Amino acid sequence: MSDSGPTPLPPDLNDRLARGGDPSESVGTVIVAGVANVAIGIAKLLAGLISGSAAMLSEAAHSVADTTTEVLLFTALRRGGRPADELHPFGYGKESYVWAFIAALFTFVAGAGFSITHGVHTIRSGEHSGDYTVSYIVLAVSFVIESVSSPAPCGRSAPRRKGGG
Repeated sequence: MSDSGPTPLPPDLNDRLARGGDPSESVGTVIVAGVANVAIGIAKLLAGLISGSAAMLSEAAHSVADTTTEVLLFTALRRGGRPADELHPFGYGKESYVWAFIAALFTFVAGAGFSITHGVHTIRSGEHSGDYTVSYIVLAVSFVIESVSSPAPCGRSAPRRKGGG
């Protein structure tokens, strides 16, 4: 029941920044993905609370981690997109990579920590699997939200041709 995860930084970000490009398309993609992660996380949390499913609560925590990653990527794009100044004559573009690295570390540490904690708890006390109907409803809701949010990044990353063709 995992969603697609955080949106990666576009590979051409530094090239566009070096040419004076505006990373607003990437910022928009990160915002759309963040809103989708929040909506999916709320659906998973409600399902976990209603059904008593530890797996759904675990998925809700995963969505919180994904949303935090989106915030870090948003920070990366905003800080890396600042223009050159006297102190940084080559600009701030490389700072995007530092923030993306922090986001990756957060995702790894948070995911591993939660998985280990949940695994140890399940081994010690057993787990009630909950009502599967609620989980299937959340799966459908997640599919719809991801379907709505996916065209935004896909449309932005598609190559544009001159002449409309």
